[in-house]
Formats: sequence, structure tokens, C-alpha cells
Amino acid sequence: MRKEGSAISTRYIVIGAGAVGAAVAAQLDGAGHPVVVVARGANLEALRSRGLHYIRPDSDRWLALDVAGEPDEVDLRVGDVLVLATKSQDSEALLQQWAWRPVDVDGTVRTAAEVLPILLLQNGLENARVALRRFATVVDAVVVIPSSYLRPGEVVSPAAPLVGGFFLGRAPRGGDPTVERIAADLRRASFAVQVVEDSDRWKAGKLLANLAYNLD
Repeated sequence: MRKEGSAISTRYIVIGAGAVGAAVAAQLDGAGHPVVVVARGANLEALRSRGLHYIRPDSDRWLALDVAGEPDEVDLRVGDVLVLATKSQDSEALLQQWAWRPVDVDGTVRTAAEVLPILLLQNGLENARVALRRFATVVDAVVVIPSSYLRPGEVVSPAAPLVGGFFLGRAPRGGDPTVERIAADLRRASFAVQVVEDSDRWKAGKLLANLAYNLD
């Protein structure tokens, strides 16, 4: 959690609390960033009642994260970063819901789609194209995190000393200050991060590697 007296950090709204989303939320929380985890079903109930059981090679912790079940339970503010860490089949509906959430900008109500970046922690090439139809700022990622979602409210993250890695890029292509800011936050949270101009090429490469691995 954020230390008393420290500067206010970027708040991350992590939509999806499975193996990837929960691990990222836990690491960002440990690095001092405010985090809200959006979950559903049994996972939501477990996170609300017991917190996140987060197991690392050097620790076994219970984390009391801020948790929400629906977009209207989160009051968005300028500077927030939305993080979509769900299955691809859920993207369209969730992007539609979150794009229209209100954000107060100096007394003027704007939409999340206009003023907040969304970071995609998903496999598949179509997610970025779907997100760009709704959000002005989309950051796509190739995700390399060997974590496991065992049961509601419990995630094992076995990699050490780094938790995992990302290739980040502004969709459809390129980098910008928003990407660099998110990359810096993830590095402080014990992830290896490389900012790339062509995240779609890197993502396609990972998908091909996964295909060869699965066939083998």
C-alpha cells in the first residue's frame, strides 16, 4: 500500500483478477500504487471477504486490495490507468461499459474513453483493434507472466526475482509518454519491460511460439 507522506501515485484499475490481473495488481500495490481490482462471481466474493492470497517464492501473503464488482462502483479520476486483464471474449462488452464512465476534468465531465489510457494485458491481436474503436489511448502488451490462478482469491506467482515481463507499445504502433510512464511503474513493481514500436508484431510472434509449443 502507499506509504504515508509519499507522493500520490498513478492509480490502476485492474479489470479481471485472474492469474495475470491479480499478480499485476499485487505487485503494483506493493510498489506503492493505489489499485482497484474489478472481479466477479466467486472470485469477487473471496477477494471481498478474505483478500487476495498471493504466493511468491519468498512470501505467502494476504492482501487487502480495494475491490469492485461493477464499473459504477469505481469513481474514475484524471490520472487513472484502466487495465484490461480478462479473456478476449469478454473485451467488447467490458470496453463498452468502461468507455462511457464519467471522469471529472476540472469541473467538466468527460468520458473514460476520451481522457484515460487503457492497458491491454491479453493474448490475441483483435483486442487492440476493438479497444481503438472506443478509447483514444490504447497501450497493448505482450504478457510473459508464469502465474497461476488456483482457486477464487488465490494466485501463485513462481518467477523470481522478477515476476514476469512485458513488451509495451502504443496501439496501433509507437511509443509515447503514457507508455513510458506505465513501463516505469511496472519496472518498479518488479517486472521486466521493453517499450516497442510494433507491439502487434511481438504479440504475433508470441502467439506463433505458443502454437508451436502446444502442438509439440
